[in-house]
Order: sequence, then structure tokens, then C-alpha cells
Amino acid sequence: MSNNSAPPAAPLRVRELSAETRQKIAAAVKQLWQNPEYRAKRATSLSQLRHDPEFRERQSAAAKRLWQNPEYRAKQQAASIRLWQDPEFRAKQKAALMAREISTETRGKLAAAGRRLWQDPDYRARQMAALIRGREISRENGRKMAESDQAKVEARQARLLSRNPVVTGDARGTSIVYNRYLKSGVWQCPQSPSGAHHWIINDGRMRCKHCQQERVVEQ
Repeated sequence: MSNNSAPPAAPLRVRELSAETRQKIAAAVKQLWQNPEYRAKRATSLSQLRHDPEFRERQSAAAKRLWQNPEYRAKQQAASIRLWQDPEFRAKQKAALMAREISTETRGKLAAAGRRLWQDPDYRARQMAALIRGREISRENGRKMAESDQAKVEARQARLLSRNPVVTGDARGTSIVYNRYLKSGVWQCPQSPSGAHHWIINDGRMRCKHCQQERVVEQ
């Protein structure tokens, strides 16, 4: 008894294209895309496909299968990083995002999706925890900035007080002493462009470079 069944088909082998062949294909596609009629046909075809549920499902399944490949994911992530490092690409993406207008229908869908998410207790808990943490970080950063600014002010006052003859040389004076010095007017120089003395200290004495007034450096 003869067996008339066909032999099993050999597995399909995909031949890897050389770099030169890929460049030729890319150049040909680029040249085609410069044809307005070709672009219009492709745009119409793609628009029809995007509205085809079966096509979208196939595309989604294919993308998920690809993304499960670690090598593919690594290549895509590396390519994305390279793109975003390009200032021109970043500028184009920003411009496109700002130019894109969201329709009333899309805004309604986004609002509905947000409400559905907020009805999930786990989602609400995560969002509230993130909000509280953000406020704590903001307060902590504000406190650190205030302390830093205060430290800068105190350091500047200390430098000014250390050059002031009415204060002791250890420069432990506070803002009270500094304010007293400002109100006294002894720092004023009628010949100085800034209105203040510019002291030059030499051998225990101070001389203003503008009015030549002298004072003794107190220790």
C-alpha cells in the first residue's frame, strides 16, 4: 500500500540581509516616500488599517511577543536613549506635544479613565502616599534652602563685621551689632563711588582709599 501524503514542509529560513542591502532598501524607500502620490496612498492605507480591529489585534500581539525578547527590549531601549540625547529630536517632540490639541471627546475619555482609576482603593492609597511624600520632600527642601540662605547671610555678616573697627576681632557679633553699625553712618564715605569706605589695613591701622581717613584696627 503506497503512501501518497506529501512530505512535511521544510522550516522557513530567514536570510539575514547585509548592511549594504539594508542601505539600498532604505534608500529606495526614502526615494519612494518623496513621491507625494505614494505618500498619499500609504497614508490612506495606514489610516484604514488603524481602524481595522483585526489588524490592531494582530499588531498588538506581535508587539507583545517582540517585547518578551530581552535582546529586542535592550535594542529598543538603547535606541530610545540615543534619540532623546539628540537636542533636535527633543525639540521636535516638545513642539509636537505642544501643538497637539486634545479633542473634547478625548478629554472626556481621559477624565472617565481617571475616575475609574480613583475608584480603586489600592490606586487611591498609592496616590495619597505619593502626594504626602511629595509634600514632605517639598517642605524638607524648603527648610534646607532656608537654612542655606541663612548661613550665607550670617557668613556675609561675619565677613563685614570682621572688617569693622567697632566690633571685636573674633567676629562673634550678631545682626544687632551689624544693624547698629549701619545706623551709625560711620561706614559712609562722601568720596567713594559706592558711598562706603574702602579700607586698606596696614600695620594695625586702616586707611580709606578714597577719603584717606584713618582708623585704628581694634582687636
